[in-house]
Amino acid sequence: MSTANSAPRSPATGARRSERSKREDLPALWNADTTTTEMRKQVVRTVIEEVICDVDEKKFLVDLTIHWMGGVHTQISVKKNRTGEHRYATDLSTLELVRRLSSQLPDQAIAPLLNRLKIRTGKGNTWTRDRVRSLRNDHRIPAYQGTPDALLTLQQTAQRLGICAQSVRSLITRQILAGSQVVAGAPWMIPAAELEKEEVIEAVRRIKQRVNRKHPRCDDQGEIFQ
Repeated sequence: MSTANSAPRSPATGARRSERSKREDLPALWNADTTTTEMRKQVVRTVIEEVICDVDEKKFLVDLTIHWMGGVHTQISVKKNRTGEHRYATDLSTLELVRRLSSQLPDQAIAPLLNRLKIRTGKGNTWTRDRVRSLRNDHRIPAYQGTPDALLTLQQTAQRLGICAQSVRSLITRQILAGSQVVAGAPWMIPAAELEKEEVIEAVRRIKQRVNRKHPRCDDQGEIFQ
């Protein structure tokens, strides 16, 4: 009975196969339900020789160089949080919106407006007065100090002109009276100087004549913010 001759395996070949087997088994080991956090730490200590960290303050980047066992290097760049930032940071467009709204509305009025617009906090929560206030404080956004004399709300404009808020909204829609919103759904703001324009005075006179003649019911509960 004869046996086929086979070349003996060199230690180097066996070591390479062993290393390849370990690399192939590593993802399975790492993701296994039975692998504990301590075991994962041990794996990291086994396969990583050192990690070199270099911070680029100008670009707000952290450059990492990972030296693996066996001589392979990996380079990774990650964003460095600016002062006051964290992983639950609020979107910059939301910050700008809150900044503009705070000049016109108190925190308790901003919160429901943000919720109506389906905007969430950095943690994905709905807005409350305290969360709006916390956001302002974190980003040094001044609190509402009252409507500036140069700007009037829809209701204030209606009171000064002696007509209902819906009639004021109609004048804005017809572009007789200039008004603006920070965002759709926010309160309308009207420059006080607009009330002195001849076309506005004439339009208000006609509205009052029509009201006196027909005695309609002026309902201010409509969608005057839209």
